[in-house]
This record gives sequence, structure tokens and C-alpha cells, in this order.
Amino acid sequence: MEFKVLIVDDEKEFVEVYTLLLKQKGYKVKGVTSPIEAIDILNDEYYPLIMVDLVMPEMDGIEFLKKVKSRFGNSVEVIIVTGFGTIENAVNAIKLGAFSYYIKSSNPESLIYEIEKAKKIFELKEENFTLKSGLSEDDVLLKTTDPKMIEIYNIIDKVANSDCSVLITGESGTGKEVIAKYIHKKSKRSIMPFVPINCKAYPVTLLESELFGYEKGAFTGALACKEGKIEEANGGTLFIDEIGELDQEIQVKLLRVIETKTVERLGANKKKEIDFRLISATNRDLEKAIEEGNFRLDFYYRINTVSISLPPLRERKKDLPNFINFFIEKFSKKMNKFLDFNNDAFDLLMNYEYPGNIRELKNIIERIFVLCEENVSKDDVLRCFQSKNQNKIKDFAEKKEILTFEEAKENFEREYFKRLYEYTKGNLNAISKLSGLSRRQVFNKVKKFSLK
Repeated sequence: MEFKVLIVDDEKEFVEVYTLLLKQKGYKVKGVTSPIEAIDILNDEYYPLIMVDLVMPEMDGIEFLKKVKSRFGNSVEVIIVTGFGTIENAVNAIKLGAFSYYIKSSNPESLIYEIEKAKKIFELKEENFTLKSGLSEDDVLLKTTDPKMIEIYNIIDKVANSDCSVLITGESGTGKEVIAKYIHKKSKRSIMPFVPINCKAYPVTLLESELFGYEKGAFTGALACKEGKIEEANGGTLFIDEIGELDQEIQVKLLRVIETKTVERLGANKKKEIDFRLISATNRDLEKAIEEGNFRLDFYYRINTVSISLPPLRERKKDLPNFINFFIEKFSKKMNKFLDFNNDAFDLLMNYEYPGNIRELKNIIERIFVLCEENVSKDDVLRCFQSKNQNKIKDFAEKKEILTFEEAKENFEREYFKRLYEYTKGNLNAISKLSGLSRRQVFNKVKKFSLK
């Protein structure tokens, strides 16, 4: 799970440098130079940790701290950032509820240490909620009455105990990592590590060192040896998310690792034997990427022994009430806040199509708990939708949605191929003849719209 950090400092250079630094460490970071803008962001999005400068022209760090704490209490932690001359004020800020403080001239590693402490506290709160509710978020997302998901679980039951590579496809936010963890949990490797890495979270040069590790002196800044994710996953499962973003040079190196079962750190001159199961995930059409020359065919075959295509949330309507109720309960306990959703509000949540899938549903419920008090109406829910895409959601709520050409085309294609698939009982050759498309094109459409 990504840990989100908001940086607030009127020094643009500080914001840019530390945003980059924390992103390289794997955090999801947003940086702003205005505390007023930061307050607006917090009205729209939840951040468990905020770094704020003590001295700023629009609003000082103490005033900002008081506003955050009065609104969010202990569900949000604040680290005060300060210069040498204001350490005493920073210590006073801790008495007012700040988590800790960071002196700008200090080693950045001391800041990383404080952020890691805050992250662990946040994770403990999440675990505490899980223990009290009896169900984890993954448990709830895995519960289903949807026929397509039940079929997927049947496939997982068959492949879990093998070591074959699995490729999980599906739109962003459909729960690909949840399924990957589930496969690992059911496998003979379940007591060994499950090691995830997201290819989009790192620039190409850093991604290579994260995957393969490096020796001391391998490059500028490599002050000590570091084990890569591949080595961390030894005996267990390596989960590579967004594998469609993987640079082709890294594809070649990873292919060699898979074939030889050895890994070589950057700057090393010897290989180490390795044993792991590879599960990958993507929301991209890899076959199209291969045709365009952006993805290697030999690598694709290696990662795609078994393919699992997850349906989008809009096609799991029977599961939606459970998901909505779970997230309502989760944020109610987390924020110590009870909200009463009227029927129209709940109907709007039920009938929205969620292009961002489960992740978007979770964010919307969280935003409702941040913005609303006591009774939640349809207009309140609409307001929380609108913060992302005001005009489109308004049209949707009024049942007068005007789609873009690409959206309308995709909706037409989905319905068209769904009817062809039902009419031909899934016969791809028959669909090919009726539609005038090649069998390969038909296969790609069936896969894209999760018709199997």
C-alpha cells in the first residue's frame, strides 16, 4: 500500500527536492508552496502525513497544525520543518500535537526515519481496525457472488500450487495486487515473502537498481551494498505491477533471470542462484504494445503462462453493496465519525460506473467522510464526485450524460461484442465472420471487455 505524504513549504526548491527524494523512496507525494492550497487539497483528499514549514507568509506552521488537528485529530500526523533558529518553536509544536520536527540542514535520512515511524503507526491503526472488524480490506474485496470472479477463483485454485508465472490484466483500480496476494497466500510459498514493486513508481535508472540490487560503488551514491527486490523474493513471490511500463533493456535482464534462475547485482561480477514465483500485472494491452515494438514477445511468453483478466467494478454490481458498506464502516471507525446516508445518496453510489474501479470507490467514500457531517444526501455525494470531474458527474447524476466520442465508441463496442459473444455462445470464429474482423482482433476485444 502506498503511503501518502503532503509537503507544504513556501520554498519552491525545498518542495521540489524533497518531493523527488520521497518519490524515489516509494512514497506517494504531493508538494505545494502555499498552506492555503494545502488546506484546499485536504478538503478533497486524505493524507495521513503532512510535512509543513514552520515559517511561511500566508499562514505559519503552528496555525496550520492547529487547523489540521482540530479537523482530523490523530488520523493525520504532522512533521514540522524548521531552520536552525526555530528549534524551540518546533519543540513547542510537538506539545500542540505535531508528530516530530525536521531541521532543514540535517541529513535527509533522519527525515526518512521519522516518516517511516509515522507510516508504521498508520499501519498499526489499520491493523487495529482489521482486528476489530474481523475482516481485512483484501478479505472483503475477495468476497464475491459475481460469476466471472468465481471463475477466476477456480483458475487460481488450479494454478496456486504450481510455480507457473501469472499475468493479471484489468483496468486500473480493479484489485490486481489483491489477487496476486491471494495467489501467493494459497501457494506452497505462502510462508515466504510476497515482494511487490510498481514499475511506475520509479524512474528507469532507479527501477533497475531496485529490482536487481547493487554493490557498493556501483554508481554515484551507492555507499553500501543493497539487496534488490528479486533477492528479497527468494523462496517466495515477486509481484511486478505495471509491468507494461518496463523498459526493454530491463525486460531482457529480467528474462535472463527467469531463464537462468540467477541474479547479478549492479556492479557485481558474480551471479547468485535465486528461486521465486513471478506474478505480473498491467492495465495495458501488451499484445498491442508488442505489435508497436514497445514490448518484447519472448518476455511476454515468459510472464504469461496463465492469464487472469479482472472485470471492472461496473460489471460486479452484485458485489458493490458489500464494498460500499465496508468502506463506510472503515472510515467511520478510522475518523470516529458516523454518517447517515439517505436512499438517494446510496442509490447514486450504487449506479455510478466508477471508471477508477475499487480504488475510486474507496477514495469517494473517504472524501465523503472528510467533507460531510451527519446526514449525507445525494447532493453531498455529488459534491464529492464533482471534486474529480464536475461536469461529467453532474450530467451522470441527471441521467443526461454526454460522452466523448472515444467513451461512446467504447460503450458501443462493449455492448456489440457482448451481444455477439452471447449470440455465438463464445465461438470466436463465428464472431469473426459476423463482425468482419480477424480472429486475433476478436480475441483482443473479448479479452478487453472481459467476456470470457
